[in-house]
Amino acid sequence: MRAYREITTQEEMDGLLARVAGFHDAMAKEFHIMNRGWVGSDHSMMMGHRLDARLLVQSQWAPFAIELLFIGIEQMEVTDPGEFWDASGSVVQKDIPVEERRVSISFDSYLQITAQRMFVLDRTDWLGPQSRFGTEVPHPDCVTAVPIDDGWRQWSACADAFEAPIEIVFVLCPSCGTLTEVDFTISTPTDSADSPKD
Repeated sequence: MRAYREITTQEEMDGLLARVAGFHDAMAKEFHIMNRGWVGSDHSMMMGHRLDARLLVQSQWAPFAIELLFIGIEQMEVTDPGEFWDASGSVVQKDIPVEERRVSISFDSYLQITAQRMFVLDRTDWLGPQSRFGTEVPHPDCVTAVPIDDGWRQWSACADAFEAPIEIVFVLCPSCGTLTEVDFTISTPTDSADSPKD
C-alpha cells in the first residue's frame, strides 16, 4: 500500500479529477471485487464481510491508466461498459473517526461507487487488452513481508516462509491467511537467525 495515495478530502478529489481530465475519453477496463469474508475448508464461515475492489481505468489522456482502490464498498451500480465523457466525485466527512467518511465517484452515471475509503495509483503503462489484476486486492491493513531468498518471503508474526512469484506484490500467507505486501527494499540474509529452518 506504500505506493497508493488516499483521497481523503474534497480538494484531493477535485485535484484528481482535474489531473485526469475528468476521465474524459476513458473506460473501465478491469474490475476486481473481493469479499473479506470467506468459507474455510472445514466449512466454517469467517464473518469479516467487507467488499473491497480494484478498478483499472484506461484513458486517451495522461496519465493514460489509473488504478482506483475502494475499501468498504457500500453502494455500486454498473449500467454500461462504454467510454466515459465525464466523472464527478465527492468526499463527505461527518466527523471523526475515519469510518464516518464516505467517498463517491460517478462516471457518466454508467458506473457509480460509494465506499468508506478510496486510494489512487497511476498505472501509466497498463494499456492494451490483457488482464492486469491477477493478484489479491490490497487493503490498508496488509503487513510487510520480507524477501528472504529466490522467490521466498516471510512476515514477522508467522514462523513459516512461503514461495510466491517475484512480480506479485500482494500475497496471502498460506499458513495464517494474512495479506502480505512484499517490500523489496528490505532483505534478510538466508543464513540469519530469523530465516526458516528445515
